[in-house]
Amino acid sequence: MQYGNSLDSGESNCLITRLLDIMLYLCERGHVEGGMVFQLLEDLTDMSTIKDCKDVFGYIESKQDVLGKQELFGRGKLVMLRTCNQLLRRLSKSNDVVFCGRIIMFLAHFFPLSERSALNIKGVFNTSNETKYEKDATDGISVDFNFYQTLWSLQEHFRNPALTTTNPTKWQKFASNLTVVLSTFEAQPLSDADGKHNNLEQEEDAAFNIKYLTSSKLMGLELKDASFRRHILVQCLIFFDYLKHLGVSHCLSIP
Repeated sequence: MQYGNSLDSGESNCLITRLLDIMLYLCERGHVEGGMVFQLLEDLTDMSTIKDCKDVFGYIESKQDVLGKQELFGRGKLVMLRTCNQLLRRLSKSNDVVFCGRIIMFLAHFFPLSERSALNIKGVFNTSNETKYEKDATDGISVDFNFYQTLWSLQEHFRNPALTTTNPTKWQKFASNLTVVLSTFEAQPLSDADGKHNNLEQEEDAAFNIKYLTSSKLMGLELKDASFRRHILVQCLIFFDYLKHLGVSHCLSIP
């Protein structure tokens, strides 16, 4: 196949698939170096259009179990990681959402949880993940606007726990705001109707948002949403787990 040629024709697709199958067979049997098939896949994606890359990646997905065998995985895991990362950089986050998702799902299944490249070894926080919310009260709000600001201000601490725990003023503000939020949750328990409407066990039927909806007009509904409360409480657990491992809880106390 020449550089830049399309894989649209069935004949070209068949020939490339046969070539990959032959290379994979030789690698499995030890006739050639185990990483050769990964290198071939990388070269193929580099010289292909995005449309053709979907076909190549479809082949990778279909051979995931074979490529994941220890004798092959150990030789080509870094090449596969580089191939997927290069593909992700080429894709549009708005126009190729499904393809990006396929690549990320493949990486999640292909690499073990203990894989060093997938771990946040240095414990770096994503401080750019800013949650924006309203600073001034508007008409038609069904809840106390002060509570609205108190709740969403917690996100500033959750996205950078290190800054909060090293600044006494920020720590006191966080502790005070968290106490208010947890007390409100406790004072307004979910009713049976709310529990039935928000069944946390039916995960497959749940709709997940990648970012919070922070409109003050939604605050009343969000307080009745079991999933929303759970997300906030899980963030609290992550925050305090961070404190536990650092030993910060011994020198700072929540009033």
